[in-house]
Amino acid sequence: MEQPKANRRGRAVAPLCGLITVAAVLAMYAALGCAPFGDGSLADTRALSLLAYYKDVLTGANSFNFTWSRGLGSSGIDLLAAWLASPFTLLALLFEKSQMETCYDLLVALKLGAAACTCSWYLRRRFPEWQPAAMGSLAVCYGLMGLGLAENGAVLLDGTYLLPLVLLGVCRILSGGTCAPLAFALGVSTLFQWFGGCVCCVAAAAAFAVMWTVRRVRNLHEPFRPVPELWAPLAQLGLSLLLGLGLGMALLWPTLCSASGTSACREWIPAALRWMLIALLFFGGTGTARYFIARETSGKRLIQGLLGILLAALVVWAPVTAARMDRNGQTVSQTEEALLRSLAAFDNSLYRVAVPGSALAYGVASADVGDVFTDTTQKALLADLYRDDSDPAADALLGVKYILSDTDIPGMSPVSGIEDADGLAVYENPDSLPLAFAYSTYAWQEAEDIRDDLDPLSQVYSRLCGETVSISTQTSA
Repeated sequence: MEQPKANRRGRAVAPLCGLITVAAVLAMYAALGCAPFGDGSLADTRALSLLAYYKDVLTGANSFNFTWSRGLGSSGIDLLAAWLASPFTLLALLFEKSQMETCYDLLVALKLGAAACTCSWYLRRRFPEWQPAAMGSLAVCYGLMGLGLAENGAVLLDGTYLLPLVLLGVCRILSGGTCAPLAFALGVSTLFQWFGGCVCCVAAAAAFAVMWTVRRVRNLHEPFRPVPELWAPLAQLGLSLLLGLGLGMALLWPTLCSASGTSACREWIPAALRWMLIALLFFGGTGTARYFIARETSGKRLIQGLLGILLAALVVWAPVTAARMDRNGQTVSQTEEALLRSLAAFDNSLYRVAVPGSALAYGVASADVGDVFTDTTQKALLADLYRDDSDPAADALLGVKYILSDTDIPGMSPVSGIEDADGLAVYENPDSLPLAFAYSTYAWQEAEDIRDDLDPLSQVYSRLCGETVSISTQTSA
């Protein structure tokens, strides 16, 4: 049986909204000189490093189970849960590691397009009486709000395109339907990006409270039946939250158990709460729009004015995005990659390398102090050992055998078997210790009376040597 033309047009709105949103984002990239049309990018160094690391994992050059490229060596499962589990991230396979800026910008465009698609789907199911043009305009506005761009898109954009599906699941519960759609949406959002998934759970509870209250206020003239009207939907909501979090527990549990998970929570709580509040206000505004559109002509004019204000608010999107470009910089250099390959062929033993960029991006073992959700214990140790950006004594203790540098390093000479490239050379640290070495437990115990006024690095060397050693004095001499 042939479906009505209006219904077919409504189904075509969702993909059309996605295409319009992606086209608008790409036009913005061209105007601002962002990749793939210029040298700029929306990404910061951390996001680019993680994408390069993800590509290494997909190609077998690194691992989520354990990697030497992060801090002093740790698991990368929390990086997968916090940043990389979304299927959109598989786009990294299509790009070289030196092209991660283009990959990131395209990821943002695709996720914003997906947000417009799911918003259109929500509006079509929630307000079937709306014309396709009205639904499409609001959906594109939702996709172009740029919340993820202002609050760090790599983390929050997955929640942005999954939130409309979560709200549809809440509506289904309040209409007497099953909890399966809501549980599935919450589970997927938690798997794709665990922190955004947890915020979606909070958003589902808040939306349930608001929608139930509005329904009850509308039906005050009817007798209240607690079991079917309140307790049954509330039980469905609770079951959805349990099933959704249970589905995402495969990545959520190991992340929360790690020390890095707690630091990630502290970092993203303010941004995620702002995202949830503004997004819920947007969808609350669609409900208000439905109310006014059903009223007299004055109500229609009012909502048209509100939509005009919403569209005008998008003007701030480009300046906010342009402000983020000040933190950009290429993360993976082809020159440095070539030098590291030559170094691996020259010396295939286990050692650490100091690279100008992120060790995680290059996939090499290093004492990297970069803030990529590093374990808090390791961060504290590295902060104590490295009081400056570079410390030869700390490098030697941690087994940093080679250093990539474009300037001469006192006391070190370039490796003769590796040619310089674009002014960059590989220097060997002659004092480097192995990554694992034996020391005298007796000497460590005998050194308990070491002076407390020594710096942390000197205290470690003193305990290993069994006598007081002042590294700073020896270095300055």
